[in-house]
Amino acid sequence: MLLLFVFFIYQGYYCVRGSKRPSQCLNGTYQDELGQGSCKDCPAGYYCDASSAPVVSYNDTECPAGKRHFRNRMCLVCLEKRFCSF
Repeated sequence: MLLLFVFFIYQGYYCVRGSKRPSQCLNGTYQDELGQGSCKDCPAGYYCDASSAPVVSYNDTECPAGKRHFRNRMCLVCLEKRFCSF
């Protein structure tokens, strides 16, 4: 008897060949396409925080003024009298 697992891989998730279910993209990554086997790295200047929900686009996650991205996973406040590079 052959069992076939079929599932839909939504945006914000990926699935490696042979796995039984999709995985959510990790912090610092996102996926804006369906049915993918990996996630994309969040570009410099943006952050992709997947702590509370899958990240499907980085466009709305630019760090606000006065903050800088930290490893593309979160925004941190720029320290006073310090230069923040992006």
